[in-house]
Amino acid sequence: MGLFGRPVKHHNVSEVILVSMSCGCMDYSFHYSFTLYCEQGKWLFDADCYTHDKTDPTEFCGKTVSNEDVETLRGILEKHGTVGYVEKYKPPKKLPFHVLDETTYSFCLGFSDGNRICSEIAGEAQNELNDFFYRLAERLVGF
Repeated sequence: MGLFGRPVKHHNVSEVILVSMSCGCMDYSFHYSFTLYCEQGKWLFDADCYTHDKTDPTEFCGKTVSNEDVETLRGILEKHGTVGYVEKYKPPKKLPFHVLDETTYSFCLGFSDGNRICSEIAGEAQNELNDFFYRLAERLVGF
């Protein structure tokens, strides 16, 4: 049960219409921001990162991706139980101070019912999703 005794809606991978992950880092060549989303029935990809061993700045918006890429992404989410992980995620207690050069992470899932849930990382899927998004960015930028 959720807040006020209402049942909590649990989502499944087939309802995912947005996956976003980012890392903010003092060393700018290690930052990244990836968003894969469905808009009007078409899957699009935005990327802002450094590709090819962190040497080439890569930034683009709205590149079309194949259904095969979407199924690969959903397979990663399914294999690691990422939807359930993010639904159960509880943020760690905040320190009473802010570290200015701290590396920060963000991971969000959007669903066809309009709900969006976020966590700091993608749980066990973090590394595999990272690799997937970097490979996709390199392929779509034309290298």
